[in-house]
Amino acid sequence: MGLLKSASSKKAALFLGGALVVSGSLFAVACGTDNGDADGTPLPTPEAGRDARTGDGGVDPGDGSTPITDAASNVDCGEVPRLTNNAQGFYCPFKDRDAGDGGRLSSNCESSETCCSPNRIGNDFPPSFCAASKADNACPNQAATFNSDWSAGGNPWQCGDKRNCPGANAVCCMTTRPDAGNNKFNVGPAFNGDFPKSCGVLEGFQGGGTVCRQNACTAGTETAMCSGDADCPNGQKCTPFFINAGNRYFGYCR
Repeated sequence: MGLLKSASSKKAALFLGGALVVSGSLFAVACGTDNGDADGTPLPTPEAGRDARTGDGGVDPGDGSTPITDAASNVDCGEVPRLTNNAQGFYCPFKDRDAGDGGRLSSNCESSETCCSPNRIGNDFPPSFCAASKADNACPNQAATFNSDWSAGGNPWQCGDKRNCPGANAVCCMTTRPDAGNNKFNVGPAFNGDFPKSCGVLEGFQGGGTVCRQNACTAGTETAMCSGDADCPNGQKCTPFFINAGNRYFGYCR
């Protein structure tokens, strides 16, 4: 799931329905052992344009529109979302890559931490940071410690897959955005010109962050994340997709 192309285009339409929609193409790859892509590629770094965070609002209009396509005659599907190995931590977009965060020159959070991405305040986004726990109140309680501001709320990301969650029966769940109304988190064909339509790249819509659960995700509003087929039940495949805001790459079972 390493990012090799930018996925920061903004979209405003909302998805009108709760069913999962998927394309016919899959990208199944084996998991590696490092803290990067399953093939060893380093995890992506944040984009310069922090406004990309607003893209979490959902971009699948659900009206029969055709996703943006690539006009090139020779389609190259080598730079598409791929499954990642999150065993040593997970990607935290928009987190400062300086020594001010515990001396770490990294955009990753450790498995014991939560990636906190605050909402915009005025014209700017407060800094993202890695809170030192998985508690539901970790982001608001620790924002000041990292010279950030959670007064406008934000999206907590506790995990990339179950390897970042405590407990033998843990599962990492994608939640639905609080402002999604009757819409639910769903996965469908990507509306992004960086990816040729024929590659079948998938995008997640209405995602509101990730949370660690024990045993199972909340039915109807949450979807379990995975990093390999072994994480999936009943012969399902772990299928890569991306979320536009922050270019996060995940896998889900289908």
